Amino acid sequence: MLKDKHNWDFTDFMLDPPFVEQVNDPERSSGYIKRLKEEYPENTAQIDLAVEVLQGIRNKTENFSDRQREKVWSRIVSGRGRVRRMFFWRAAAAVLVVVALGVTALLLTQRSEIEKFAGTFLPDSLQPGLILADGRQVPVDGESSSVAYSGDGASVGINDTAQLRQEIGAEAFNQIIVPYGVNINLTLSDGTKVWLHSGSRLVYAPVFRGKNREVYLHGEAYFEVAHNPEKPFIVKTDRFSSRVYGTRFDVQAFEKEGIYSAMLLDGKVGLSEGGVFSREVILKPHQQGSYSGEKGGCEVQEVAYPENYISWIYGHLTFNNEKLDQLLGRVARYYNIEIEMRGVLPSTVITGKLDLKKDPERVLKGIAVLAKLRLAKQEEKYIFIN
Repeated sequence: MLKDKHNWDFTDFMLDPPFVEQVNDPERSSGYIKRLKEEYPENTAQIDLAVEVLQGIRNKTENFSDRQREKVWSRIVSGRGRVRRMFFWRAAAAVLVVVALGVTALLLTQRSEIEKFAGTFLPDSLQPGLILADGRQVPVDGESSSVAYSGDGASVGINDTAQLRQEIGAEAFNQIIVPYGVNINLTLSDGTKVWLHSGSRLVYAPVFRGKNREVYLHGEAYFEVAHNPEKPFIVKTDRFSSRVYGTRFDVQAFEKEGIYSAMLLDGKVGLSEGGVFSREVILKPHQQGSYSGEKGGCEVQEVAYPENYISWIYGHLTFNNEKLDQLLGRVARYYNIEIEMRGVLPSTVITGKLDLKKDPERVLKGIAVLAKLRLAKQEEKYIFIN
């Protein structure tokens, strides 16, 4: 997909997942469309056409009538500029749009309740801590904290000291937002253990009542799933889902950096982008499946040191022959800090272990020693100088 929206037509917008998601979200749609038109005023007509088709698909009560289809067709074939110059492609695209309406409507209605709930909150709009279904927000303090649910989900223990009670509704969801620079260990009501990485957010039901055990993740988490073949465990992200078949595995879903992956240590995991036509990719132990917006699909590769990927749950980073820029990226993400390299980036790779201290500067000084670089600080930015 082209990144320069100045050259997009309506089919480019309709095939862009972020555009489709925003347009089909009633709470965000109008503001998003307005901002898009302001940024790309020359594409107002193309945006309106894409929105009209998508909203017709979404609104099942209108069923996208024959009159509406004729209206859209007329706008496509009588359009000016590049739409007219590429008449055959646009006409073919219009036919595909009309034919696919039923299938697309099915895809759009497949979002689970937990996905809808997770999407109602804007990134960075929530304060770190535990948020209960009744709206109560409870701080979870400490460099390594724990939250544990009782079997019925009504009782919640924090750091083995505080004990909370909550009423559980039919579609109740709790969530944890992890502060930067710390990790949180969570035990779900089914016995599944989850280690949540710095800056991550997990949405989950206090007790799993449906046919599946679904959680929704932004960030990174390591899972040790309690075995229950009658009720599959599914980790959803905004890009893909992981269906668990009894396992230990790590999931990364960093939207800003475009990092979407799952790495399997034991058991079996199936990865899928969702939808009727999505193919499930099965991971074997010591394999990682990654999704890239540029390549599309799932790329599977062998992992030489899988335990290194989850060393953060023990309070340190372990690395073997890792490039300096990759290591600094992991540290910057953990502490939510900005790191810059000045000079020629060393070609050497680094092997070792770093304790994740509360103070990021101590960690960066250790890296500077290993890489034989000088560390400086400029306001809130850390600078490595070769």
